[in-house]
Amino acid sequence: MTPATSKNISSLSVVIPAFNEKEALRDALAEAIAALGHFGSLLEVIVVDDGSDDGTAALLGELTAVEPRIRYVSHPRNLGKGRALLTGLAATSFEWILFIDADLQIPVSEFDTFEAASAEADTVIGYRRDKRYTLRRRALSRLYRGIVRILFGLRIRDVGCPFKLFRGRLLKSIHFTTNGFGIDVELLWRLSQLDARIRELPVESLPRRTGVSKVTILGLAGCVRELLQLRLR
Repeated sequence: MTPATSKNISSLSVVIPAFNEKEALRDALAEAIAALGHFGSLLEVIVVDDGSDDGTAALLGELTAVEPRIRYVSHPRNLGKGRALLTGLAATSFEWILFIDADLQIPVSEFDTFEAASAEADTVIGYRRDKRYTLRRRALSRLYRGIVRILFGLRIRDVGCPFKLFRGRLLKSIHFTTNGFGIDVELLWRLSQLDARIRELPVESLPRRTGVSKVTILGLAGCVRELLQLRLR
């Protein structure tokens, strides 16, 4: 039997970077399969275990044994979000690629509106409607957006939003160099250089269910340094 597929997208690869996300992954993967199950065998969910030491790999081994559409790749040590996404990208095989985070602060059900927008776009990215941030976090976010606009000319509402949908062949045609959180900027910058059609859509932002955020002031400083290096290459 031919599986039912979406109107505009016939096959989908989902890439999830994960560093010490054991507590979140079981529910995240169940939710992804439930929300995207209509793709049938034309769905693959690829989790990249980025050097976790909390038993993430063992959990993934358990889950992949019962759900063939889930696959995982493990890094021997923590290499950063950018490298994890690129490892996942290299492992994909389907027409469209969806990047999501393991904490599922953005529900996978948002994919429905992204799928509809893909008819007239090469990339669809989310911007979070209700970012439940502290005043300090909001100030840092505004500063970061300003730096991105100055360095790269990108006027994107929410560069760091992890919910992003891409045409696979376009994304795979680009050589990326960023290993850390700066990957979000490099992705959109490289695509804009190719005159890719980028569409922004609002997405719901929920509180994190388990674990702690990986975003810190020190991490943000490292990201800015990474972006400066990228712009000067």
